[in-house]
Amino acid sequence: MAISKEMFRELAGRELDEVLKELHFPAAAYERVAQVALTTTDERLPQLAAAVASGDRAETQRIAHELKGVFANLRLEALARPLADMERTAKDGGSLGVIRGGLDELSSGFEIFKIMCG
Repeated sequence: MAISKEMFRELAGRELDEVLKELHFPAAAYERVAQVALTTTDERLPQLAAAVASGDRAETQRIAHELKGVFANLRLEALARPLADMERTAKDGGSLGVIRGGLDELSSGFEIFKIMCG
């Protein structure tokens, strides 16, 4: 697997080489972590969607927090940001519409992430 640098830039807002240097990761290690994130998110995203659909704010907050950490560690801002917004909105009792919008944004970004990971 080779990370698509163009798609990485779209999700991170930065260059892959810059992030690898910051993390002190060789590209192969980053790719392995990205594959774990891909598998984890593939499993957790339907659970997050179910929590949002049922209005379960506690579960929404918990899963969003978990996935936010995954993508923040990968420095993928376009995925971490909607999760942070969803987590905060669920915690604060905010609008379910806002949470659903975050889920839509996350889902779109996750499709790019899947392609990025090859």
